[in-house]
Amino acid sequence: MKWIFTLLMIFILSSSQLYSQNPIIIKEVSLLDSSSNFVLLGRQSLVNDLNNVVHLFYVVGGNTVDSVLEFTSNDNGITWNGPEIISTYEHSSSYTREHIRQISATVDDNNNIHIIYEYTGPPNYIGGWDAYPSSHVSYVEKVDGNWTTSENLINDENIQSSEGNGSTVSYLNDCQIMSYKNSQHFISYDYAWWATKYHIVYSNNISGSWIGGDTLHTFNLGDYDNIILNAPSLMVNDDTLFAVWYQRYNCTIEMKKFDGTTWSNVQTIFNDKYYPHPHLTSYIVKTNSCQNNETAVAAMLRSPDDGYNELILLSKNKNDNWQIDSTQLPGKYSAVQPTIYNDTTYLYLYQNSTYSGSIVKFTKAGGFTTPVSFVPKDTSDLILNINSLNDASMPFAYVVRDSNNVNYLKIGKINNLITDVKYNNVKLPAKFLLSQNYPNPFNPSTTINYSLPKSGNVTLKVFDILGQEVTTLVNEKQSAGKYEVKFDAGKLASGIYYYRISVGNFIQTKKMILMK
Repeated sequence: MKWIFTLLMIFILSSSQLYSQNPIIIKEVSLLDSSSNFVLLGRQSLVNDLNNVVHLFYVVGGNTVDSVLEFTSNDNGITWNGPEIISTYEHSSSYTREHIRQISATVDDNNNIHIIYEYTGPPNYIGGWDAYPSSHVSYVEKVDGNWTTSENLINDENIQSSEGNGSTVSYLNDCQIMSYKNSQHFISYDYAWWATKYHIVYSNNISGSWIGGDTLHTFNLGDYDNIILNAPSLMVNDDTLFAVWYQRYNCTIEMKKFDGTTWSNVQTIFNDKYYPHPHLTSYIVKTNSCQNNETAVAAMLRSPDDGYNELILLSKNKNDNWQIDSTQLPGKYSAVQPTIYNDTTYLYLYQNSTYSGSIVKFTKAGGFTTPVSFVPKDTSDLILNINSLNDASMPFAYVVRDSNNVNYLKIGKINNLITDVKYNNVKLPAKFLLSQNYPNPFNPSTTINYSLPKSGNVTLKVFDILGQEVTTLVNEKQSAGKYEVKFDAGKLASGIYYYRISVGNFIQTKKMILMK
């Protein structure tokens, strides 16, 4: 009977722990667009400008015109203004399959917003088919308070024409724009039917005008018809612009870096452990990136086979090399959105086959967590895609579809993050500061507070009156902010002790008294 009772108690305790946990779920903040079923999937972009105004750009499709709309929020995504139409693309009646396919936005050092969006339509390249119009990229920017659109500034017509393939049908994919040293940079990869080469397509407006399309990297495939170079992404870290992509033929992640003048040679920064046949049609590779002042992150999903689903995280802190972490996922996902929150990277995953989403957390100390499914406000909603800012404490946009197949654009946050503090009102400390512990004298525990005006490697140690180290309370890199540390001296003798903080050139020591 004792063993039955023991098993019963284990079950009760396990069940109580399971149901007492607070899962990561969507906290719905706003419903922005429920007016029509023309909210297009995967066509949203969120940016946060230098005044902490959040801008959400998304695409609404129509029978003859697609529109790019903007919502803005001044209170960290709680309330929104808009929508405002900032650009339109008019279909040509003689072509089919015409739509805005992708959109990307960035903010420069002068707080100007720059947008690119890819659309399919005329003019077609050599030998193109009317039923499969070519890709073009339009550029949208705010000039003197007004939005202006320049159509078809970026394309890869020259690239495809140079191959001399009369049957080429070319598409640009995974288009992204990034501001770097107050100029804008564009990256994508091209997919051309029956092409002999595949390209990472690159452009910039450093000279004041966009170059029409250039090759950052080319792979000569030969007779195979498959996508070899894909999943490109741009990031800025250490005053350097990085371009990262996946080279599927040799199963490697490759990179070039740009110092403002020239691009480096190609570097291989990751070799996969699993090598499938490189021409499998089911081979899926998707990536997305984010960055803040200290860290750049690129997350990549790689699914070469149905039973092999790999999540790869590339991360780089200032003055450090790129680091690679990977894990196997229990299912196949087709898109990933990484965001950063303190020392944690949140990864929003989207699964096409089930119209569902999940969140994975990653820390250097704990690695990856298992995916936790989204739980929207209305559990009958099917989650269709997610777009997020660089900071996971900020809002993210997601599109859901109801039982009537109507798409809704919503704003949400991760439920277990602080959501009741106005981001705009949070001020960073003005200087390094080590506060006096409290209580003091203490028995047996006390609290030590300190403030960091910028990130750095922090050590906080306790010494006895002879200067011998008693314990290390903190030894890690921390972001700017205010911190609180508990010190338990239950095993120490009464007397005078000293605690010292060291962050770069800043060193400060204070005295505390333990009285038992």
